[in-house]
Amino acid sequence: MRVANFSVSVKDKFIWLFTAAVSLFGLVFVYRRGLDINWDLLNYHYSTGYSLLQGSYLHDLAPAGLQSFLNPVPNILVFLALSKLAFPASAWAIALVQLLSLPILVLIARQLGRDLGLAKAGAAEFLALVLCLLAPLWWSELGTSFTDSTTTPLVLAGLYLGLRGVVRGEKGGKILLLSGILFGLATGLKLTHAPLALGFFVALLGVSRDYRRAQTIRLLLSFSTGILLGFAVTAWWNIYLFHNWGSPFFPLYNAWLKSPYADLINNNFCGPHWQFNSGADFARYIWAATRGTAQTSEVPFADARLLVFLALTIAVLAVRKNRTSSGRVSLFFLLFLGSGFFLWAVVFAYQRYLIPMEVLFGFGIWLLLSRLTGNPNRVALLLAGCLLATAALMKVPNWGHLPVGVKAPANHFGLQLPPAASATPARYLVAGRPISYILPFLHPDSRFYGLGFSTQVDELIRRTVAQNEPLPLRILAGQADAATIWNILAPFGFAPPKNRLSCAHFRTNIDKYVLCEIQGESREESFAPVEIDFQDSKQLLPPSVLGVNGLSAQEPWGRWSDGDEVEIRFANCLPEGPLKIDLRGHAFGPNVGKPVKVTIGQSQTSLVFGEDDRDLTATLENNQQCQTSLSIRVPEKVSPSALGINPDSRTLGLGLVRLGIGPAR
Repeated sequence: MRVANFSVSVKDKFIWLFTAAVSLFGLVFVYRRGLDINWDLLNYHYSTGYSLLQGSYLHDLAPAGLQSFLNPVPNILVFLALSKLAFPASAWAIALVQLLSLPILVLIARQLGRDLGLAKAGAAEFLALVLCLLAPLWWSELGTSFTDSTTTPLVLAGLYLGLRGVVRGEKGGKILLLSGILFGLATGLKLTHAPLALGFFVALLGVSRDYRRAQTIRLLLSFSTGILLGFAVTAWWNIYLFHNWGSPFFPLYNAWLKSPYADLINNNFCGPHWQFNSGADFARYIWAATRGTAQTSEVPFADARLLVFLALTIAVLAVRKNRTSSGRVSLFFLLFLGSGFFLWAVVFAYQRYLIPMEVLFGFGIWLLLSRLTGNPNRVALLLAGCLLATAALMKVPNWGHLPVGVKAPANHFGLQLPPAASATPARYLVAGRPISYILPFLHPDSRFYGLGFSTQVDELIRRTVAQNEPLPLRILAGQADAATIWNILAPFGFAPPKNRLSCAHFRTNIDKYVLCEIQGESREESFAPVEIDFQDSKQLLPPSVLGVNGLSAQEPWGRWSDGDEVEIRFANCLPEGPLKIDLRGHAFGPNVGKPVKVTIGQSQTSLVFGEDDRDLTATLENNQQCQTSLSIRVPEKVSPSALGINPDSRTLGLGLVRLGIGPAR
């Protein structure tokens, strides 16, 4: 291929070799990013795949919140890959499914090239294919648990068959039936593909204006029938939701479907913060996307192709002149891409849901340029310039990965459960998110109840827990929620001293957690002295401590207070009588030399911290029947930035190195 002539043909063998090279690069890219730990994986991708295979979804109640009710079939791949294979093989297994999009893109490119009158692939066709691959969100999901990219091959295969059906014209009914089946299956697995199926229908209607009316209706019915057949494969899940939760799409669009188990609001796939409020808002998004934006994504991305595609669309509509020999297939493709993009902007405006179209924008730009200029050389040169600009500006989001050097000791998440947790079944109250990735590692006969999804489901959980069950009741919470466990349990009628907690702390590569079994009142047990070392980041909290509030992140020397007080919450009542408090730490800025109040219930004493670490001791008389917390009041919180020391904006007060509490001798 001569560089001077961009219209020279490109051999098919070269394109397929290029596709293989991109796939190999993709696998290397997946490895170098490290272990996938995205929020959705931790919240429901892993656990719902397990739940479906185990059958536990039949008795669990919203263990992963709203996402517990999304079709779990796509997440079977995630669970099997991550539970059966070690990294990087687990990520590669997922990536290989997602990479099936590449050969389908090659087939789509050739179909469009033929429609442009090109008997063989040319440079413009190849450059358009490369431009399709500069899709930042697609790359961000490669090898991860997100199913937008995993189900994209179904959409692309349906589109390719649709193009073939359009080529056959009035005789394309059977192919359109197969196309509809793939779109229906993709929509059943992930409902966010529904606008694409509707966009296909609009495009098919748009290119059928020259057909006989009866034949047009027949083609549209063929595609629609295919959608119904494809969706029927996964409709068992919607039937299950309707039978058990009163809505086939529970809890989505509940203002219309009115399930009694959720509020009657339009809780659709995306909240209002993703929606475009006006055409000007959409235009600002298109412009911002060239340099980087988070308007439609939690993590910023940049994709200049959106602006190019929209600008060329406006130009083609303004010129209203077709300078190429392109036919019905190209028109169908542009109608599909344009209407799908429009429907996405109106319905979702969430970037990951655009991935099946994101990998097609290169072809859209190619076809629009071909309509503006019939010169293949000029089209190829313009595509080359667009490709270079897109590559220079593209930003690929990172949804969360652990570096390659961080290896899970026994599983993908580095989970180190207390032995008893996985050895015996129990009923689990699951507090906070994302946390449900831990559930598959617990005993398979356990039952899981996710708190906080809706007031109606919380009430259902309360009634379920109140039943006389032989299985013990436990609560699972993250470190951030651990200190409030007694508050979480209060609506269920559990409170000290009527109930006791038998707790164990554990860690994963993601965070630290606590698991407590809720027990009835028993004879008073002796209180073992508590020792917390704030210097040791690897040390877990003692079983008798639920959590600590009011401290900043771990540092090598210890931890700073970052609020008005530091509060230590205990699993059970502190013993009555004299308690000895041992503290080691120092004060920051104006807190040096000021009295620091230490309180248990109604009892209070003061300690004075110096500028350097010192050991301090106090004795408090606990006269309350059941106290479960100790608080340390910060005299004056202030940030280093306010004092002109450094840019740190945290409001510091006390630096704690160690804390101990136990009965005074």
